[in-house]
Amino acid sequence: MLTDDLFHSLAVGLGKVLRKLPQLTARLVALRRDGRALGREVLMDAELAELGRFAVTVDPHDVGAFKTPGLRNVALTAPYMHDGSVATLREAVDLEVYDRGDRGDRPVILTPVEREELVAFRRSPATPTGRGAE
Repeated sequence: MLTDDLFHSLAVGLGKVLRKLPQLTARLVALRRDGRALGREVLMDAELAELGRFAVTVDPHDVGAFKTPGLRNVALTAPYMHDGSVATLREAVDLEVYDRGDRGDRPVILTPVEREELVAFRRSPATPTGRGAE
């Protein structure tokens, strides 16, 4: 499936709620404390949804973190990111490459040609054995 099955934050969409972050996190903690059904609350409130995995763990490191999706047939699953804010696979690749470099993780430095090759590879069809672009 080409995923690490972990949760990561690319800060996609977080900018929309950054100023409200203290209020949103306090509200979520209160909902949990009161035993409210978080799934419904989070799904019905786009701002709470931007908190990502934090809604489950209440760990500050999980604010804005979402599960890494698998890459199988990724070219067929647009739009991208948890909120559908990235329209094309090319934009998603560019965002991932630049964001990883900005966070201080080991940067992924690809040339423009390498980025195009990565996008083309992800668009390649599966072979008859089903193992193509995995």
